[in-house]
Amino acid sequence: MGETERPEERLRRIYAEHGSALLAFATRVCGGDRQRAEDVVQEVLVRAWKHPEVSESGPSGERAWLITVTRNVAIDVFRAQRSRPQEI
Repeated sequence: MGETERPEERLRRIYAEHGSALLAFATRVCGGDRQRAEDVVQEVLVRAWKHPEVSESGPSGERAWLITVTRNVAIDVFRAQRSRPQEI
């Protein structure tokens, strides 16, 4: 979590430290849909990459931010799905 951490190193570290917990949480929030949960986690990691300041809050603050964003992205996906006509 040092200041010299490159963006790709930071993202690898975030995934190594938090990836399993994020996927488990996203899977629960997505009603057990593993594919949708993986998409949600991918979007969360993109947002984490765009917001390097998140890592400045330490591991617990970083995890809290990631969980909050995971929840919000999952809700956005659910709402977007509901607003479209059902696929046949």
